[in-house]
Amino acid sequence: MSSAAPPKVTPERCSTAVHVHLTVLAVTLPGRESRAKEPFFHSMQQIVDEVIGTLLPVLKEKPFALFGHSFGAFTSLAVAEALKRLHNLEPVHLFLSGASAPYVSGPDQTRPDDRQTDHFSNIFAKSEMRLSAPKRSHLSDEDFLKWLTVAGGTPPELLANPQVLQLFLPALKADLHLVENYSCPPPECPLLSCPVTCFDGSDDVPHDLQG
Repeated sequence: MSSAAPPKVTPERCSTAVHVHLTVLAVTLPGRESRAKEPFFHSMQQIVDEVIGTLLPVLKEKPFALFGHSFGAFTSLAVAEALKRLHNLEPVHLFLSGASAPYVSGPDQTRPDDRQTDHFSNIFAKSEMRLSAPKRSHLSDEDFLKWLTVAGGTPPELLANPQVLQLFLPALKADLHLVENYSCPPPECPLLSCPVTCFDGSDDVPHDLQG
């Protein structure tokens, strides 16, 4: 990102079910909301560097947890891994929702513990399928809209609103570009010692849940 502005971190209202001593911070990345005029990121490393650079003083002061959904699940894992590797900090809990594992195996890589189980096979098959799938983020807006319509999950009223699409499509395609190209080698040992809770929908395929 060319802008020197840090990611916007704002307190968010919590449900009354959330403990009163918790503070929820939402990170706004470039190209969205109040940062709509800033250029999008082009790599996961840009996100990691900026988020850590902004939040590190806060994270050093008190225990913290990370939550990420879909694209945010990949970024939360990447941020957690970098915090552990570079600053010996890790969340007390990592919550990931609606995403497959980011790991991809190569010809010189082995799966953890060399255990060729269906569990790991499903994880790597799903991750490699994500990376080898056609790059939807490079489609024209017209073709991208057709794909969104077929894929489902996007409210029809949004897809039918040109003014909303003008704001929505660039951010979605930028996020999808990062997800389509993000990968990391399978870990030889656990990346984190904290608990990890993963969420998926009842209609997701089984190996998504295992990933």
